[in-house]
Amino acid sequence: MGMEQAELSGYRLLLSADPHPEGSLYPRFWLHVCYFVSFYVVTSFFVIAQLFSLVVPRLGALSRADRANFVCQVTSTVNSFYACYCTALGYWFFYHAHDHPAAFQCIITMGHSMVAYLVVDTFYKRLYLEHDSSAFLVLHHVIGVILVFFACMDSRYTHIKIAVTAMEFSNPFVNFRIILSVLTVPKKSTVYLTNAILMTGSFFLVRVGPIPFFMVAAYRVLTSPDDATSSAEKTMFYFFVVLSAMNIYWFCRMVRGVVRALAGGKIE
Repeated sequence: MGMEQAELSGYRLLLSADPHPEGSLYPRFWLHVCYFVSFYVVTSFFVIAQLFSLVVPRLGALSRADRANFVCQVTSTVNSFYACYCTALGYWFFYHAHDHPAAFQCIITMGHSMVAYLVVDTFYKRLYLEHDSSAFLVLHHVIGVILVFFACMDSRYTHIKIAVTAMEFSNPFVNFRIILSVLTVPKKSTVYLTNAILMTGSFFLVRVGPIPFFMVAAYRVLTSPDDATSSAEKTMFYFFVVLSAMNIYWFCRMVRGVVRALAGGKIE
């Protein structure tokens, strides 16, 4: 048992910051968001933009918007990998071991990174991409910031929050599809079609399949007496519903694209 406790303590050291006492979250939350903002600014504007231009010479021939899109997708993948790490750590090592406070701390830590990434990515897209093409994603990012912030306000419903953070497992496939498109990889190629199938399957598994579970939980919370549920929790579940609707929309587009590709048509 001593070794197990030492191992769990070691994993806690890999998380950013000490646990936030509920009620004193606001200053510390945004302070740690600022740490991650500086990380993503350096990562997006300097490391990825400069390093990949040297490693992938084809980027030099792309338009400014395509290069920016490439940088956005790689940065998003970095954030998704960190979110997946926090999710796996929170569930397998803490929540599964009935250490719910530590599991909630994983969610907060992931929230620092997620909010920072969404803020940086929003400004990056507004700077380098056409406004019309990025408007829907900017709306998604704003909803994401609000959802994550309110999810970190209260330690209840940790299992639902872990399920929501698990949605990030599908993001690398989504990002890789856009990267392949930017690099003009043929849409009929094996790598493109394989990734499209994996993207659609993983998207359904972690984002669309759990929606009935989310809706039942949202109904119970939103119809509960006011004194039984905080306003932060209700706000969080309202945005769960909005996010679920957006995921259904994107999944339908993915399915349509995969079906057309397998049928010999043009992929969207």
